[in-house]
Amino acid sequence: MGLTYISPTADELNGDFTNASVVTSSGKPALLYNPFQTTRTAGAYTRPLLGNGYVIPTAMIDPNMQAYLKAYSDTPNFTPSVPGAPNTILNAVGTDIAEAFSARVDHSFNWVRHTHDFGDVRHLLAAFEQQPHLLR
Repeated sequence: MGLTYISPTADELNGDFTNASVVTSSGKPALLYNPFQTTRTAGAYTRPLLGNGYVIPTAMIDPNMQAYLKAYSDTPNFTPSVPGAPNTILNAVGTDIAEAFSARVDHSFNWVRHTHDFGDVRHLLAAFEQQPHLLR
C-alpha cells in the first residue's frame, strides 16, 4: 500500500466545508469565522461564515489561488470509512536496485596504500551494455 493523505474535495476547493475532509475531535468540520465582521460579545468576537460557519462566500475566495489549487492539487481517489481519514492514496513506483553493487580497488605502491571506492557502478554497467565492444 502506498502513502495516504488528505486532498481537498471539489466542494472544499469551491469554499464549501460542510462535509470537510478534515474534522475536529468531535467528528465535525471546524467552524470558519469571518475576520472582517466582529462583534463586541465576550467570547465571540467574530461571526461565523455562511452555512452556519462552513461556507466561504465566493467573493472572499481569491480566484487565482483557487485556479492554482484546482490545477495542481491532488484529488481524492477513494472515500475514507471514517470522517477525517485520508482520502487519497499514492502508489509510489519504486526503483528496483536488486542488481546494484559497489566496487573497490586496493593497490599498494612502496608501502603506501591507495584505495578508491567507486560506489554505485550501475552507470558503468549501462555504458557497457550500450557499447559491448568496450568489453573486448
